[in-house]
Amino acid sequence: MTAVRKMVACPQCSGKGKVAVDVIEGKELKVKDTWEINCVTCHGAGQITVAAERQYRRELAGWCQCGNPSQEADYHPDTPRMKHHWTCRDCGKLYQVG
Repeated sequence: MTAVRKMVACPQCSGKGKVAVDVIEGKELKVKDTWEINCVTCHGAGQITVAAERQYRRELAGWCQCGNPSQEADYHPDTPRMKHHWTCRDCGKLYQVG
């Protein structure tokens, strides 16, 4: 007997299966174009498992949400577990990876 997985709307695309990606150009950061692509979280399905949603929210919580008011970040080199990255000096969370 196969267990039934509970599915929920994807939090990345709100269940639409698609997300908009802005192409930004120049120092003014002007939006040049917008593309619609399949959501990378649900792969266009619009739904993910409850376990996948929990994982998505845990990963999202690790990213800077403070806006980095000091505009300062600390660099961390590659390790066997993680790609090189920067952390926000204000909140200590991830600011940029790679």
